[in-house]
Amino acid sequence: MKTTNNAKIKFYSDRLQAYLLDYSDDGLQRHTMAEEEAIFKQIENGDISALEDRLNTADINIEIYNRVGKMADKPIKSIEYMTCISIALASRAAVRGGVDLDTAYTLTDVFLRSLEKCHTIDEILNIQIDAFYIFTEQVNQTKLRRSNYAYIENAKAYIENHLNRKFTLTELAADLGLNPSYLSRRFTKEEGIGIQEYARKKRIEAAKNMLRFSDVPIRRISSYLCFPSQSYFGDIFKKYTGMTPQAYRNWQHTENDPFSTPREL
Repeated sequence: MKTTNNAKIKFYSDRLQAYLLDYSDDGLQRHTMAEEEAIFKQIENGDISALEDRLNTADINIEIYNRVGKMADKPIKSIEYMTCISIALASRAAVRGGVDLDTAYTLTDVFLRSLEKCHTIDEILNIQIDAFYIFTEQVNQTKLRRSNYAYIENAKAYIENHLNRKFTLTELAADLGLNPSYLSRRFTKEEGIGIQEYARKKRIEAAKNMLRFSDVPIRRISSYLCFPSQSYFGDIFKKYTGMTPQAYRNWQHTENDPFSTPREL
């Protein structure tokens, strides 16, 4: 086994020396490690603008083609191998950027299968560029979704902490460092209701607990939860629960009284 391994090592060592000689004679110049890392870092960061600046170079295909080693005797096959490697590296960069593994692997399969239909070097290089763009866009969308989730949750936490204090959309947005209109649109899209409606629902939930577990007068509950009047509070409460605050309190106290006569359903 050791003899076999030594023979293989010598075989590939000889092939390497021969390749380096050809490589030197042809004067090929490879991409530097820094150049490779830069483009895959842009994919990892989801930096579409930076990627576009790099790939919008007029002679980008020529540049890529002229700086690839000889991975096969036929130039088109060499470019195909290079593109396969680039797509695989781009998918790994996307995963590091937050794209889930299954999505990254599936996209890789799609791009590699697309190579089967290519008949020219330009077609192959266009697949590579498409892959770079798509993987970068996937990272960008992933980061955007996470960012949206984070500030929506922060907005909800702010509301929860201000149920007994009046606040405006402007104040909430300023606390989160966002534009009020943008926050309002995104909140409504994510939650299905507007910020003020969400706050009202949370205040009614708080009111239900206060009515159920305390004897605090309804007028004080209304004032504490920032409703402009007790009558308005009653109207909103009935809208969400189907009964008045007093009726809800009476019902809850009866429901939780172990000595009360069970109601017929």
